[in-house]
Amino acid sequence: MALRNRIKALISATDGQDLVEYTLMLGFFVLASAALYIRMSDNIDRLWQGITARLAETGG
Repeated sequence: MALRNRIKALISATDGQDLVEYTLMLGFFVLASAALYIRMSDNIDRLWQGITARLAETGG
């Protein structure tokens, strides 16, 4: 509920500075999320390759 109220307040806000600050924060979170996703995908790929290599060694 708090998020919904905050979004409503953000949409109805007339202060330009607040809107710019929220937009910059959103951009930061998007970039941080993308970087985390890219970093995690490399780790998962390495893990998957290790599992498949061990399975290939054991004949399974």
